[in-house]
Amino acid sequence: GRFQHSAFTFPGVAQLAFDLWPLPGRLYDSRLNGRYARRQYQPNNAPFEVDFILGAAMLVRRDVADRTDGFDEDFHMYCEEIDWCRRIRKAGWRIYTVPAAEIVHYGGSSTGQVPARSVVNLWASRSQLYRRHHGPLRLAMARLLVQMG
Repeated sequence: GRFQHSAFTFPGVAQLAFDLWPLPGRLYDSRLNGRYARRQYQPNNAPFEVDFILGAAMLVRRDVADRTDGFDEDFHMYCEEIDWCRRIRKAGWRIYTVPAAEIVHYGGSSTGQVPARSVVNLWASRSQLYRRHHGPLRLAMARLLVQMG
């Protein structure tokens, strides 16, 4: 396998622009694109606080899940972990990634069968995320970027 980022900063309009107009590797892997530095993921490093964890890599205490209602089923396949982690943090908990932990994730196994539908679901979920967690100005900016892209 190969390294895959499993923890991210909450996405903003700049990260949306990166998704629509990909940039070279160094910028793709940068904080501007929601990534934490790879050096932080060295196995001997201590756990570090993050905004959200990739859903396939989450381990959540039962009381946290109970008090924050878990994944919102209104999101279909995308952005549900971002929404949930926002609610977890808003409720006062902190989120960490553990560099020593290894997870095998077969990315795209669920979505690879119907790629066109996956793109529709991705952008519908992102739109829902912006409506729920960003103000009307950022939602308008995101919509404009998507129309341009």
